[in-house]
Amino acid sequence: MTIPQQAISVLVVDNHPAMRDTLQLALSNVPGIEVTDTAADSVAMLAQLREREIDVVLMDVSMPGISGFEATRMVRAQHRAEVVMLSMDDSDCHRAQARLAGAKAFVLKATPLDELVQVIESVAAGNSCWPDT
Repeated sequence: MTIPQQAISVLVVDNHPAMRDTLQLALSNVPGIEVTDTAADSVAMLAQLREREIDVVLMDVSMPGISGFEATRMVRAQHRAEVVMLSMDDSDCHRAQARLAGAKAFVLKATPLDELVQVIESVAAGNSCWPDT
């Protein structure tokens, strides 16, 4: 008898409603992943993390107020959730900032869903997903 694994809980954080809704809808159809909620900014995300345990936070790099980089540092310091940074900008600078902030992966928003799912599963399992690791 196999024991069913608990779904990976995901919190989607992006200031663009269309991006949040698209990610939530797409990931809700993936077996083994549960999008527990979404947040439009870092303040709302931190409040949600105080309310429940989350496995993986999908964090937009560019948000008003507290940036995705600073919010990632806060998540890593205060919660057990792992962070996957999302960006439209593939610059080395953004990748380096994400890594220094404590993100376990950096994914472009144009990444196909199956690749994003692989990253989420890998990060939830305790791995980092960087090109050189």
